[in-house]
Formats: sequence, structure tokens, C-alpha cells
Amino acid sequence: MMQCGMNFVKNVLRPITSEKDNIKVRCDLQHKGIRPHLWLTANLIQAGRMLKLVADYVLLANEFESFSVVIKNVKTPLGHVLTMA
Repeated sequence: MMQCGMNFVKNVLRPITSEKDNIKVRCDLQHKGIRPHLWLTANLIQAGRMLKLVADYVLLANEFESFSVVIKNVKTPLGHVLTMA
């Protein structure tokens, strides 16, 4: 059962907290020619620098707090456990 909980954390919570969203991933997307809305963009203020725009699926701190309260208060059937690591 613990493995199921860890899979939930890895596959759902980390992307929405921007933990898996780094510059290397963005460069890979651009190199593959997919998801152009997530590509790095030129910084108009600092020449030679790139900007990583926040993805639509990433929650802000207050949004994540609300989400975690909901998850914490979820009622599951007997014998099922939902844990957050």
C-alpha cells in the first residue's frame, strides 16, 4: 500500500508544485518541438537570459494549501489509507 501512496505523490503532487519542472525539462520540450507554450522565452530585461514561465498546471502556494487541506480531510472506505509523504 505504501508504494501506491508514493506513486500518487510522485505522479500528481510533484508536477503541480513545480518540483519536476526545471530548465532541462523545458529545453527538452523545445528540442523535441512539443508543447511550445512551455518553452523558455527570451528575457527582454536582461539580454542573454531566458525566462521559464509558470505552467498552467502548477499551483500557487495558497492554492496548494487549499488542495492539501482537501486531501487531508478525504474520507476513504475502511481498509484504505491515503497518506501524503
